[in-house]
Amino acid sequence: MELAAAPRTPRSVTTDRAAAAVAEAFGPRPALTVYRSGGRRVELSGTVLANWAEKAANLVVEELEPAPEDVLEARVLWGWRGPAFVLGAWAAGLPLGSESADGSVHLLSETPDALRAHAERGDRFAWTLALPVSDLARAYDGPGGESLEEVFPSGGVPATAVDLGAALPGFGDWFNPSEPVNGEPLPEAGMWAGDGRAVVVRVPAVETAEQMPLGHLTGLLAGLAGGTPAVLVSDPAADLERIAGAHQGEVRELGAPA
Repeated sequence: MELAAAPRTPRSVTTDRAAAAVAEAFGPRPALTVYRSGGRRVELSGTVLANWAEKAANLVVEELEPAPEDVLEARVLWGWRGPAFVLGAWAAGLPLGSESADGSVHLLSETPDALRAHAERGDRFAWTLALPVSDLARAYDGPGGESLEEVFPSGGVPATAVDLGAALPGFGDWFNPSEPVNGEPLPEAGMWAGDGRAVVVRVPAVETAEQMPLGHLTGLLAGLAGGTPAVLVSDPAADLERIAGAHQGEVRELGAPA
C-alpha cells in the first residue's frame, strides 16, 4: 500500500526572499516552463530562474540606484523574463507599484507603446527597462520584431532606457546586498497555488502583446516560491492534457487572478 505524501507546512516568505525560496524549492528541477508556437519550449530550473533574478537584483542596485520611495511598474507579457526580473527587483528591495508620491516609477515592459510613453514622461530619475520578447534574444525585440532603436526613431534611445536583453547577462550571478533588505509578505498564490504538482495554463501568445495582470504575476511568483511549478502554454494548437501528463501536473483555466 502506498503511503500518502505528507502535507506541506506553509512557510512565511517575504518578497525579498522569494527568489531564494524558488531556488530552494526546485534546485535543478524545472520551475517555470513556457511553450511557444511551433513546438518551441524554454524550461528554467529553480536554480536558473534564481540566477536571472540575482542578475536583475544587481542591475537594480548598480544601474537604477533606486530611492527608498521608488517602485517598479511591471507591464509584462506572458513569458519567463518578466517574472525573473520582478524576483530580482524584490530581492533588491524595489517593490511593485504604478505610482509613488515621493519617488520615481520605473517601467518594466516589452511593448513599444508603453516604453515610449514612459520615457516621454520627462522624469530623469525614472528608468525605462525594455524586455526582449523572444525567449533567447540577446537584444530587445518587440512583439513585431522591433529593435529598441525602432521604438525611439526620432530622438534616439533615451539615456534612461535600458535594453535588458543586452545588459542583464553582464551583471553578477550572485547578489549580496550591502544593506539589509526588508521585503513584504508574499501575496496569495490564488490559482497558482498547489501541492507541488505543476499548474498548466494556456496563456495569450506574445504576438497579441497582452499583458499579464498584476494579480497573476504576483500569484505565479508566490506559487513558485511555495514549490508549485508553472507551465505557460501560448501555442493555441498544443494539447494541454498531454503537456500536463508530461509534467505530472493539472490543467487550469486562466480565470480571475484571485
